[in-house]
Amino acid sequence: MYLYVPNSLRPDPAILVAAHECAENGPAFYETTGFSTLADEYGFIVIYPSASQPGGCWDTSSGGMMAAVMLGDYPDVFAAGAIFMGVPFGCNLACTSIPTQMSPGEWGAVARNADPGYHGPRPRVQIWHGTADTHVLYVNFGQEINQWTDVLGLSQTPLATDHPEPAWTRTVYGPNKNDIEVEAYSIQGAGHYLPEAGMEAYVTQFFGLSPGPSAGPGHS
Repeated sequence: MYLYVPNSLRPDPAILVAAHECAENGPAFYETTGFSTLADEYGFIVIYPSASQPGGCWDTSSGGMMAAVMLGDYPDVFAAGAIFMGVPFGCNLACTSIPTQMSPGEWGAVARNADPGYHGPRPRVQIWHGTADTHVLYVNFGQEINQWTDVLGLSQTPLATDHPEPAWTRTVYGPNKNDIEVEAYSIQGAGHYLPEAGMEAYVTQFFGLSPGPSAGPGHS
């Protein structure tokens, strides 16, 4: 674990865990992403863990998959999470090239059954995927939306759709537009290389750690 603590912290600061992709490590992810700059500005702490598996991968492959695992296995620990180029919780490597398609209820049950005795609040979830991803196929994106909306008791019909950037399509899901619990970004033409520079600000905005780059649906 590598810890980044800015010079100026908010009272009772939030902690963001930034899990790297395969073939990388925590210090490299610190260097190549903008989370520490946002931490300096908004006073939260960042943990950059390093995978101990050979090849720099987590035992569930990429940081995106690991994020889904942490949200599904530890809903009492994490308030929110962002999954980049991942797969539904409970599918992992098998779904990268041969995606499993199930109903929202079936996917939701997979996550709920990870800790069947837990009945508390569930983390809010942000999902990112490129339409041209040939490593973790794009069809996983819709399956993830199905899963996490069902876990959170939401309709799979978005409350709103917009385009924060020309190639981005954002859909939001929640009880109402002021209470967004799932936010999904489809990036037209993007391959397996997310996050791109600037996406970190949308993550911290969704987490409630910063005002973010724009005031999109459900945000202020």
